[in-house]
Amino acid sequence: MNEIAISVKNVSKAYRIWNDPAARIKAPLWDSLGRLMPRQSSYAGKCFEKAAQYFHDFYALRDISLEINKGECIGIIGRNGCGKSTLLQIIAGTLQPTTGSVQVHGRVAALLELGSGFNPEYTGRENVYMNAAILGLTKEETDAKFYTIASFADIGQFIEQPVKIYSSGMLIRLAFAVQTAIDPDILIVDEALSVGDEAFQRKCFSRLKLLQAEGTTLLFVSHSTQQIVHLCDHAIFLDEGSVLLLGPPGFVSKQYESFIFATPENRNRIKESIRGTTTCDSVAIADPAALQREEIMSDFVKNLMAPKSQEYASSGGEIIHFELRDNQNRVVNLVPSGFAGVVRLRAHFNRDFHDVVFGFHIKSINGLELAGLTYPSMQAKLVECHRGDTMEAYWHVTMPFAPGTYFFTFGIRSVSQPGFIHRIVDAMAVKVVPNADSFSFCIFDISDKNAYGLEKLNGR
Repeated sequence: MNEIAISVKNVSKAYRIWNDPAARIKAPLWDSLGRLMPRQSSYAGKCFEKAAQYFHDFYALRDISLEINKGECIGIIGRNGCGKSTLLQIIAGTLQPTTGSVQVHGRVAALLELGSGFNPEYTGRENVYMNAAILGLTKEETDAKFYTIASFADIGQFIEQPVKIYSSGMLIRLAFAVQTAIDPDILIVDEALSVGDEAFQRKCFSRLKLLQAEGTTLLFVSHSTQQIVHLCDHAIFLDEGSVLLLGPPGFVSKQYESFIFATPENRNRIKESIRGTTTCDSVAIADPAALQREEIMSDFVKNLMAPKSQEYASSGGEIIHFELRDNQNRVVNLVPSGFAGVVRLRAHFNRDFHDVVFGFHIKSINGLELAGLTYPSMQAKLVECHRGDTMEAYWHVTMPFAPGTYFFTFGIRSVSQPGFIHRIVDAMAVKVVPNADSFSFCIFDISDKNAYGLEKLNGR
């Protein structure tokens, strides 16, 4: 049975919004006056009504209920102002809910705001000891971990300087080093990793993976769906303080992207569609036995379909056909690793465009974007299309992917206008199967069938 690390039950958080500065005085006066009167008095009710006229409540969270198991990594995505940070602050204990309850089991470390928990007048070293003490470490335990913390932060002699002179990158380096060095049971990260440079981000993600392997529960907020699908077991899509969708990270990220890229007039329709969505990332295949053969030729399997493609509303044009063909000009979706073929995209235009770009990208089953191509290239002249034109772009491609299922997203756009003319997310699924000469077990097949072997080195 799974052990619950975090339990959130019917949590709401309301903030009082005052009509004007004077309302902050008037409302409490009327409220106090009402409390001085007999409870059943009509005058008391009128006083409370008068007090309520000076403010209204804004709900940052509405009736949130979650249970997170020990060792899980949960990603939280949503637009700015949807309640992500508020939820994390309540779980971390730095903010109290208006209603509902939260139970947290274990030591919690949190990276909530840049520099939060640091005294700007203290040096980096002093802040390390202060934060470690707050998190429950003794001075002796911090002494033992200090070299590891300083080495991970890698800010050199600035560790002995006041934090107030640190750059934002140095602040997050030190904060992340401290919070992850204490071996927390629960780690909360709120958009913190977007500050560091690429090398530091890579080091942070490696550390997060290690903590996951050791059983740490991770709550991770990011606007990057790539980070969510790469790191998380499940994802939560928050909107206007409520959970809109919870499910596999790739699936939730796809729904989130369809929502944020929609036109304002289409958002409510898409939101209702997402509310009724069944999360399903499974892919069916008609002939599972075919995957067991050592060598396989390209083939087309009718039942191999994308779980749920997401089609954007068209704006002056429409994608009417897409396909993958092999070198014998056959339409295929079951191919060996290292397959070479042609991707084709056909579109019809309902009005004139002078700057059209055709493109596609390929994602793994958990939503990680792996590769993509456009036509024309960035340096070439853009395509001119007229009303009534039907155009077909094609690309000769190779697919050096390890065995697995991959999804193609197709789009056409005009450089001079926002958004897409038309786009279909996860429009086509392609199954890559192993061949006799493949050794690969990750995403890309980097093996060379003509360059491998084994040598016996005894006696050398």
